[in-house]
Amino acid sequence: MTVSDQASVIYGLTYVEGYATAPSPAPFPHAWCARPDGTVEDPTWGGDGRAYLGVPFTNDFLQRQDALGELGPLLFDQHITGWQFLHDGIPGDATAEVGLPMADA
Repeated sequence: MTVSDQASVIYGLTYVEGYATAPSPAPFPHAWCARPDGTVEDPTWGGDGRAYLGVPFTNDFLQRQDALGELGPLLFDQHITGWQFLHDGIPGDATAEVGLPMADA
């Protein structure tokens, strides 16, 4: 488990993977946690994050992946799981709802 995986379970937060910037403006792969309102709780950068864009995963999905021995970076180590997200898409029950709903255009 990563630091963000552990924090999501211990503190009841949502695990998120995606891209983030800190402290340089270049985005790179990163994992963090989100509160129900969508605010970021980043246990690895200690408040130095600038921008975050990612996919929030449910704890149930993380537990299933862990039981299969496939818990690790979900988006960035797809070669380990046979590129499952690219072939099949992200399972509908894998993503969590966090933050505010987007306004209708």
